[in-house]
Amino acid sequence: MEVRTTAATQETDAIASVKPHPSFPPTAWVPPVRSLGYSLAAGVLFIAIAWLWIKRKDQ
Repeated sequence: MEVRTTAATQETDAIASVKPHPSFPPTAWVPPVRSLGYSLAAGVLFIAIAWLWIKRKDQ
């Protein structure tokens, strides 16, 4: 027969001491925004190169 108690044990104290982490920390937005910035910069660079290339061909 199993005896159950409501007394605190080391295991329940350890579980109670765990603090939940926020699901979306404030610094989590940095990598996606940085990636978007690099992508936009690369896009603008390649548009400028294509525009210069086409402009040179027309001359």
